Formats: sequence, structure tokens, C-alpha cells
Amino acid sequence: MIQGGIIEFLQALRARESDASFSRVLENLGGNAKVDLYTDRGIEEKFLAVSDRGVDFLVLEGVLRTIFIYARKTRSHERYAGWPSLVAGIDATSSRADIQNALGEPIATSHEFIRYRNEHGYLQFEFDGETLSMAVVLAEVVDGE
Repeated sequence: MIQGGIIEFLQALRARESDASFSRVLENLGGNAKVDLYTDRGIEEKFLAVSDRGVDFLVLEGVLRTIFIYARKTRSHERYAGWPSLVAGIDATSSRADIQNALGEPIATSHEFIRYRNEHGYLQFEFDGETLSMAVVLAEVVDGE
């Protein structure tokens, strides 16, 4: 069962930019978002990068679809400081085995990720080799479960 601060992120999925659940996540996160706008095949994409807080948001047609939460500092992002309470039983140094021990059997796995589902959407843990690189909160997955 997925528990911890990640629930606030999951609950914000599919929220419009003006919705309280999305505003609350941004407010609690703090920092300043750098906004990049794109239009691809007539679909408006907005990317909100809160690099100094280690979180990015993808908004499609005004609706929050994906949240990227960094477990490692990169050249462009800090590590998200809330990892100790983000998902119960998991931290930024967790291995694949640690995650599966904490959350049980995933719905999908590959060399690059472990994916879980809850009532609000999907939680995917991504790896660079054996090192956890980020958690991705998804409204939907394109390739199925």
C-alpha cells in the first residue's frame, strides 16, 4: 500500500492548474518554477521545473499529467528534500528490493523502472543502473500496465 507524502502528489493528478490540489502541491513545495511552453500536434504542453526543489510538473492542455521527483542531484536539479517522508519505507537510497519489500509486488517492471498503481494513478520508481534516480507520478501510462 502506498503511503506518505506522495499521496498529495497522486491526488493532484488530473487537476487543472487553477484547482486547489495543484496549488497546494506547488505552495507546499515552495521555490520558483521555470515555465516552458510547447505546442506539439496542436496540444499545449507546459513544463514547470522547480529545479531548486527537485520536482518537475508536466501539464497538458491545462491538466496536471506527470510529476517528476528527483532522488539524486543532477546538473540541472537538486535532490527532492522530502524523500524521507515521501513514501513509507522508501528513501532516496532504496534499492529495487527495498521498494518491493515496502510496497509489495509491482504491476510492471523493467531494467529501468518499477511501477505501482493506486486509486489516483501510477507511481513509478526509475533507476540508472541499480541507483534510484527518481519517482514519477503518472495520471496514465501509454504502454499499458
